[in-house]
Amino acid sequence: MKMGEAFSMSVHFGSHGRRRAAVAVVAVAVAVAVALLLAYTIISTRKATDDVIANVSEVYLGELSKQLVFHFDTGVENKFSQLETVASGLEMAAPESREQTVDYLQAQAGNDDYAFLAVRTASGEFVSADGEVRPCDGDGGELPAYYDAQGRRVVLYDDKIVLVDDIEPLRCGDDTIVAAVCGFSSLGVGDRLNLTLFDGFSRSIMIDRDGMCVVSDRNSGLDSGESLFALIDERGSFVGGSSEEERIRSVLASGGTVNVPIVFDGRSEYLYFYPLGHAEWYLCTVMPYSVIEGDIGDLSGTIAANAAIVGAAVLLFVLLVFLLYYRMARRNTRLLAEEKDRAERAFAEAQQASLAKTEFLSRMSHEIRTPMNGIMGMTAIALESIGDDGKVRTCLEKVTLSSEHLLSLINDILDMSKIESGKVEIKNEPFDLSTFIGSLAAVFRTQASERNVAFDTVVEGEVPGHVVGDPLRLNQVVYNLMGNAFKFTPEGGSVTLRIERLADAEDGCVWLRFAVDDTGCGIEPEHLDKIFASFEQGDASVARKHGGTGLGLAITKRFVELMGGRIRVASVVGHGSSFAVDVPLGRATGEPAVVDEPEAEEAAAPVALHPDAHDFAGAHILVAEDNALNQEIAVELMTMAGASVETASTGREAVEAFAASDAGHFDLVLMDVQMPELDGYGAARAIRAMDRPDASTVAILAMTANAFTEDEERSAESGMDGHLSKPLDIRRVYATIDGFLEKRRNGR
Repeated sequence: MKMGEAFSMSVHFGSHGRRRAAVAVVAVAVAVAVALLLAYTIISTRKATDDVIANVSEVYLGELSKQLVFHFDTGVENKFSQLETVASGLEMAAPESREQTVDYLQAQAGNDDYAFLAVRTASGEFVSADGEVRPCDGDGGELPAYYDAQGRRVVLYDDKIVLVDDIEPLRCGDDTIVAAVCGFSSLGVGDRLNLTLFDGFSRSIMIDRDGMCVVSDRNSGLDSGESLFALIDERGSFVGGSSEEERIRSVLASGGTVNVPIVFDGRSEYLYFYPLGHAEWYLCTVMPYSVIEGDIGDLSGTIAANAAIVGAAVLLFVLLVFLLYYRMARRNTRLLAEEKDRAERAFAEAQQASLAKTEFLSRMSHEIRTPMNGIMGMTAIALESIGDDGKVRTCLEKVTLSSEHLLSLINDILDMSKIESGKVEIKNEPFDLSTFIGSLAAVFRTQASERNVAFDTVVEGEVPGHVVGDPLRLNQVVYNLMGNAFKFTPEGGSVTLRIERLADAEDGCVWLRFAVDDTGCGIEPEHLDKIFASFEQGDASVARKHGGTGLGLAITKRFVELMGGRIRVASVVGHGSSFAVDVPLGRATGEPAVVDEPEAEEAAAPVALHPDAHDFAGAHILVAEDNALNQEIAVELMTMAGASVETASTGREAVEAFAASDAGHFDLVLMDVQMPELDGYGAARAIRAMDRPDASTVAILAMTANAFTEDEERSAESGMDGHLSKPLDIRRVYATIDGFLEKRRNGR
């Protein structure tokens, strides 16, 4: 029994042990399986988490990089806008020298934290705000650069970001400015663009395709020009191994984006590369793994907030663009309306000017044809009356009167044309007022004697003896008024010239009044308003009875206004008229205290026209004239007075004739101005430049149809001694030549 029980018990205990062992194996297997499953779960979860974090980080960093790039581009655009404002202001300021350009740049440099502000000239120089001038270092083609959304090039030079705005060439003194240039510290730009994020845990820099740093902030640990890959090799490594660097370089070369994990200074971080512009530069963002893992929610909120800000900014921008467009549309509508009004006014003015021109030409044609008809008619009558000396003489005298009227008309038209075109220059030069008034009195006393009209000159008040003004124009004004007074005053009447000093002006000018009073026919009241208009006279009977062009008073009024004065008229029909001209004159030093009234002298006899009144016997005169008829007239006039005459048809012939003559042979040269080969001015200068004793003493008189004041000045500048205008006033010709010959006879 005992042996069976023992065997039974051993069998029981053996099976039970096997079950425990099996359970133990199963338990171990389950434990291992559970451990393996747990490990797998942990590992797979971690991997999935890492993948999710990597994917989220890539998406997140991509979006973040876009925001940073947008922020950077906006910053660059703002800088370009500032530079364009500087360039536009420079074009508006239009400096006339390099110093003014530097002053303008200095004023603008204070408006922003420029590293430098300069302009580039067409000669290849930079002129900066601090006044430094240096040559350009090429076009920057080899420098680190990228292109923004508008294709403008942003260059890194000497740790500075350089922007260039080309402008239309602007002339400033000796320089031609072609571009405005500014620079900003690349380090400062990184600070302003907030490239450091999350309280310093995340950092962003800008590199080029070779991994060289372009822009960084002050906390990045990488300066401009240093290699990002060299820094990683020195202080960390790529999680994927050394091959990661080659993969990154390949992506950078192709312009793509890449996100790689690294270990840097013992920290696990993500390194994300995002291209800027045309992929010349890259935004490189470093963000710790823990920040992504722990602050993913904050990051999403940040992105959402940034998106909201960007959206609001875009919406605001669109609104501003719309408002700007609306204002510009309203402004353009207003400008178009104004332009239309201006065009309509200009068209009306053009029509009015055309009508005025037509009327002017019609009147001028009438005025010119009237004396021309007299000249041609009397000439025809004289030709038919050969043998009747008295009738021929009468005809020729009437031809002379018509010629003088025609010449007066031409001179008045030329004066009015110069006034209308703004070519009349009022001079300010000192002159002797005593001599001026005395000359006027002498001339008018002679006219008064010829017309049997009483004439007197009266000086009232302390009129200064010397003044500053334009004696030529003032003389023309007084002559016109006096000429009208004598024209309309009958025999037995009187004409008075009064010179009166008025109250001085605050600016120190001396105001004088030149008044002309006559006892002539007077002017109807309804005609007083129009007598100063061109081609206007009192009425049609005035022109028929007294002649005249109707331009004298219009010219007089314009000259008075150009001198800063005023003219007034008072008249009573049948009793006479009074014209008063008030003009401001400057003070001159060293003058007699006051002007005395001119002494009444016996009127000088009129200058005789007949050549017998002048004796040019023994005088040798050279006549240079290319027109055969004018040459014949000049030769005949000189020969009639007894002179010996030689002729030249060009300026060159005149110079050769004088050079071939003996010294002192010619006493006088009559020189036309407009001649072939060499004009009169050049011929006069050539004669004066000759190395012979009489080259500087022989009298040379211009004899030309150029009759303006500037023509007389040009004759004097070329070395001529006098100026005779065509058509020739025979009395003046004989008197002028006689004066020069008399001086030569007396050895002066």
